[in-house]
Amino acid sequence: MKVLLTSFGTRGDIQPFVGLGRGLRAAGHQPTFCGPPDYAAWLEREGIPFVPSGEAYETLLPKLDAAPPRVFAALREQVAHQFAALDGLVEEADVVLSGSLELATATLAEQHGTPRRSVMFSPCVVPAPANVMPLMAGKGIPRFLFGLTWWLSDTGVRHSLLRPVLAERKRRGLPLRVGRATAFFLGEETWIPFPASLAAVEDPVTPVRAFGPWLLDEPEAELPTEVARFLDAGPPPVYLGTPRMTSPGWSPRRRGGRACER
Repeated sequence: MKVLLTSFGTRGDIQPFVGLGRGLRAAGHQPTFCGPPDYAAWLEREGIPFVPSGEAYETLLPKLDAAPPRVFAALREQVAHQFAALDGLVEEADVVLSGSLELATATLAEQHGTPRRSVMFSPCVVPAPANVMPLMAGKGIPRFLFGLTWWLSDTGVRHSLLRPVLAERKRRGLPLRVGRATAFFLGEETWIPFPASLAAVEDPVTPVRAFGPWLLDEPEAELPTEVARFLDAGPPPVYLGTPRMTSPGWSPRRRGGRACER
């Protein structure tokens, strides 16, 4: 099968697709990846055909560390680039897997009749009334208002990111009534490459299917001497940490900082 993989984001949004691409290729399939141009060398080293789209994510990331109107404006600029890069790829593919901040394949897959699945890498980012929308400060919000945070997010998406997509759909002669914006971009089913025991999502906007993690096995690097000495000195330690994403101008006092720390 010709499998189109596409995702736009940080390394964490790309690496699971690289691991999946390795597995697909080993199984005899033909993966192609479309994403920001700064990942070209990495994909080429993996032997996975790469098609660049839009500006480098390293350049885009500082624009996303801003107020929501500026974030949406920066993302809207990427829509035309994504449609141009992905149109022929979706038409030729047997199946499409779409990840973070990819906004064109929901329309292109519909036009070309290509099966498509959206991919999210954590259950907490799946729209569902049981979760609070991660980019909103959730501390102190009553549980019965969690659904409202997703409604507000959906409203923002409809009045910003969906507009250029609807213009493209009009140009292509596709229906302009697409229902709820979030559900439209997620599509028929959302895949989560996450341990199934932790991936349950209560009442999601679209059906969710959990898989095991798409890991990218790398050769083990030699540990620094002081780390190896610490590990050898006693019982194996247990480390618990929180993921964190930073960008120029990031501050833990800002809403984005709090969301990342959670």
